[in-house]
Amino acid sequence: MMRNFYWQKPFWKTWWFRILTFSFLFVSAFGLYRMKIHALQQQRSVKQMLAHQLIESQESERKRIASEMHDAIGQDLLIIKNLSFMALEESDHENRITYLNEISETASQTIDDVRKISHNLRPYQIDKLGITKALESILINISKTSTIRFSYDLDLIDGSFLKDHEIHIYRILQECVNNIIKHSEAHEAVVTIRKTDRLITLTIKDDGKGLPDEMNGMLSQQYSSGFGLSGISERVTIVNGTLSVRSQRGQGTTLIMTLPLQEKYLGT
Repeated sequence: MMRNFYWQKPFWKTWWFRILTFSFLFVSAFGLYRMKIHALQQQRSVKQMLAHQLIESQESERKRIASEMHDAIGQDLLIIKNLSFMALEESDHENRITYLNEISETASQTIDDVRKISHNLRPYQIDKLGITKALESILINISKTSTIRFSYDLDLIDGSFLKDHEIHIYRILQECVNNIIKHSEAHEAVVTIRKTDRLITLTIKDDGKGLPDEMNGMLSQQYSSGFGLSGISERVTIVNGTLSVRSQRGQGTTLIMTLPLQEKYLGT
């Protein structure tokens, strides 16, 4: 009996152990493969959803601009046309001067409308003053018309982003501020921008009524559209940033956006 024991093969050299080992490795590899495929499918679904939302947002913006041009510019031009016809037909000198004055005033209003629409498409401050001053102008202008007290502390971030991305940074702050005014019922709001070697952190905090508990933490797609966060999330994604939401009922909301510097500005 002792002799047979010493001649017995070690278990790791037996056929059944090798089969079990091979089966385990095969199942593990297959499981990892399925997990990888599932992760890729989720990423693809998220990208498709964001692309769909972005297209819808672009179409909505085009409709808004078309409506503004039709309602404002189109109407003004029609008035100018009618006044011009009346001035040409008018024989009385004083009445003709009145018509011409009305044409001049309407033309001035049309110019102002064109400037407003152009500003909405791409604010001139970004190119003329730089992105930092452009962001500051949002807060200065909104403070003049809102009962909410806005304070801010902005690091200089000029030259930190590609030109195409600066408009997204501008719109992110613009939409955040508008959301505070529309939804927060806040008394005060604070905006800070901090710049490090590789990241820019934009923090927007208010002392308003807060968001539903379901939205605390990372952005919830279920509630984002109802509270104006969908467009913000899309733009943050476009500039390769991340967005987190911290909120408690009755204790305000904090949005934290981490935005990476563009590689051409990293000095690497």
